[in-house]
Amino acid sequence: MSTALTVVAAPPASADDGDPTFEVPFPCGEVWQGATRSAHGTGRDSHFPLDFNQGMGAQDRGATIVASATGTVVDADRYPNGRVEIDHGNGWSTLYLHLETLAVQLGDQVRGGDQVGTLGDRGSWGAFHLHYEQLRDGNPQHITFRHEPVVYDFVYTGGDYTSENCRPALRGEDGVTEGELAQWLYRLAATTAAIPAVEHAEGDDAPAAARAAGALVLGGVEAFADGSEADATVTHARFREVMRSFRHAYGQSIDEDDYTTPIEIEGDAEDPVTREAAATELYRWAGAPEVSEEDVPPYVDMPTGDARQAAWWLHDAAISRDLFADMPIGSAAYGEARWMSDHNEASGARVSFEEESFAAGETVTREQAASLVARVAASSREQTDTTVPGFDDPRSTVAQASPTDALTRSALASALHELAEAPPLLVRRPSIYVDAPLDLPAEEAIQWLTVEGIVTPTADSTFQPEAAVTREYMAMVLYRFAAYLEERSGD
Repeated sequence: MSTALTVVAAPPASADDGDPTFEVPFPCGEVWQGATRSAHGTGRDSHFPLDFNQGMGAQDRGATIVASATGTVVDADRYPNGRVEIDHGNGWSTLYLHLETLAVQLGDQVRGGDQVGTLGDRGSWGAFHLHYEQLRDGNPQHITFRHEPVVYDFVYTGGDYTSENCRPALRGEDGVTEGELAQWLYRLAATTAAIPAVEHAEGDDAPAAARAAGALVLGGVEAFADGSEADATVTHARFREVMRSFRHAYGQSIDEDDYTTPIEIEGDAEDPVTREAAATELYRWAGAPEVSEEDVPPYVDMPTGDARQAAWWLHDAAISRDLFADMPIGSAAYGEARWMSDHNEASGARVSFEEESFAAGETVTREQAASLVARVAASSREQTDTTVPGFDDPRSTVAQASPTDALTRSALASALHELAEAPPLLVRRPSIYVDAPLDLPAEEAIQWLTVEGIVTPTADSTFQPEAAVTREYMAMVLYRFAAYLEERSGD
């Protein structure tokens, strides 16, 4: 009986909300060949599975198989066919067959890239390979990797697939470098302060380590002014020098009431400081905040003991990585963006941050601004009242508009002015902005924001009162407004 050589065209690449992003089920960078045939497996759509090999069958025996995406192990049995199935939510699961050994048990939580077993021939009797399926509600689906569908030809020749299943490693025993330490400290400072932006001579092409060191120097961490090589390993003596300088510059920004532990790293002056030791010390410096270990560990090589929570914190607090992919180190509103994200989560504001993107240029609607401003005011005044003049208070002098309309700069100025219950300016000077004359309804609010340092004049002396407020602008203004409220409440 012959089989027709048929090519099945891939369906359009798309993903419903909640659908997982599947990766090739092998370690990062490995290249494997995936093939199928008609009547492959069981069920109505039995041509959808892929069989993976790299060499000639038995040469692949014992190769590492990893999870395609994060999920829960719902089936794990060596017999009769070396089976692991992982539930990824929303009805999706992945199936791995013919495993020689299993690295997971029923009920385990796994992250994409975690090992699930090794390649074998259980149930296939000498035919060493990985049989792989993606299922929805128990039915085989057209396989996709990163939402790109594979193309089936049914001649069992297959195509090459390069794994981008690249979960990070902490490398805790490696020495921490000058560049790594500068980036970690930059992000740590940005959790509690508006860290200075920096323009490097190399512009956007400047390495992140150079931008981090430059910004820290501007912030007063003089230890990085010596121009140390970014790839140089930090010694114990150097680490102590840097941490003393960092504490001098940012000690008041970080709650020292929660930080009572002195520098505890021990060793000879010229011994290298490991990444694990540096992470642990920074974690202590930050007050050893509580971390949750309910999720899957963020690194493939998680340490044990006290360093384990430090590793969780390093990742979850975005110290070892940027919180937003589009806000790299040195960005103008790096710290303010992190601060706004924290307030956004606490307030339930409808400002979505998708795929770890801040979208600095995206406009803010009136309803989004209302929830953010209310949260800032409530936290600064220790109140729970979330009525925000200018957004949702019918008594406001600011004209009402649709909640989904873009917020203008003049409307934001008027709202913050009313919310602060600021007294009238004693002296009405001519406006410093060419586009905010004295007869502009929001002119007094604009002048008040400028006098208090909440907004700063631009080089061309324009305020752009009717310009839509962007996320970046909102973050910077609200950060300074919160500082103003806190300072006033302490007077």
